[in-house]
Amino acid sequence: MNNLIKFFLCIVVLTVCSSCGDDDRVVDTGNIEVPRNITTSVNGTDIYLMWSGSYNYDYEYSLYVSDSWYGVYSYISYYDMYYSPNTGCTTVSLSISTPGTYYFKIIVSDPYGGSWAASDVVVATIAGGGAGDNTGGGTNDDTGGNTGGNTGGNTGGNTGGNTGGGTGGETVQKPSAPTGLYVANYGSVTIPDIRITWNSVSSATGYYVYRSSSASGTYSKIATTSYEGYVDNTCKIGNTYYYKVKSYNSAGTSGYSDYCKFEYKDTRKPGPVTYGNCTVSGTTMTMRWSVPTNNSYGKPTKALLRVMNPDSGEWATLQELSGTATSVSFTYTPWVGTSGYYKGYLYVGILLENDYGTGGGSARVWDNVNKKWIN
Repeated sequence: MNNLIKFFLCIVVLTVCSSCGDDDRVVDTGNIEVPRNITTSVNGTDIYLMWSGSYNYDYEYSLYVSDSWYGVYSYISYYDMYYSPNTGCTTVSLSISTPGTYYFKIIVSDPYGGSWAASDVVVATIAGGGAGDNTGGGTNDDTGGNTGGNTGGNTGGNTGGNTGGGTGGETVQKPSAPTGLYVANYGSVTIPDIRITWNSVSSATGYYVYRSSSASGTYSKIATTSYEGYVDNTCKIGNTYYYKVKSYNSAGTSGYSDYCKFEYKDTRKPGPVTYGNCTVSGTTMTMRWSVPTNNSYGKPTKALLRVMNPDSGEWATLQELSGTATSVSFTYTPWVGTSGYYKGYLYVGILLENDYGTGGGSARVWDNVNKKWIN
């Protein structure tokens, strides 16, 4: 990634237009539309990225780049759509001084709701090399050798190379099945980057990617690609996925590869509850609350009714409820202090919990002398 650090980067939103084509893919990440119909063009050292999608004014987009399709993607720019809501398509210009092939990804996010959507990978190449590099080359005349040598050095490939082609009339064989399938989330739970990669098949011109919900189930084709990898933007938290790949060329298609498995675990801990109308009637207190639905939080498996011991100041769990519970009633009088700092007060709260942590939050305080909540 050293070359990426040498960028002289200029990000400019050039245009907003009414339509960039039709593509109805939507990722289930809070109904943010996936950046779609992405195209690239190159003019000298300038790369132009264009994509379409309808986004709210408070959304943001970020650009990421890598020097290989399945390499590490580095953040290179950010843009706040507040100043120019995107209702059609956006063009961004990047000025890059270092020649090479670059792999880009666009992520649109809602900074307030925690939702996001990620594009597929898009590729652009900056040509380079100066005249005089490797000028001699070799005259390799075996019916199609690189007769020109690398004239001019990396200016578009081996000039004059492969002129003869395979005169022997070698028969093309269909490729073998890919090997080395691997899948992992290179992002996070809330902003995933789920990549399936495999070893290159030398005679393949492309690959078909398949997915199933079980190892021995029916595999459906989800992508066709010319790269040795694919990013699956349609995975949902809590599901398990199985992938297989076939390679193909002009002679036919290989059999399936072995499968690889991805278990999309929800490792997010729950958030704090929001208290509703908590009431007291006689000696009975009823607590009411709502469970947070922000994308940053996981689902709770239990809700704990907690009160503070007025004598020791330690917290005790009175009841353990389901994670979907939103109310509970209990006799509160044994927990109201009669002396000391906690005299006349009850500290009570709901704590959400799952296997990955607790939601935190604050307790409510009941003033039993004046018969009112003081927070």
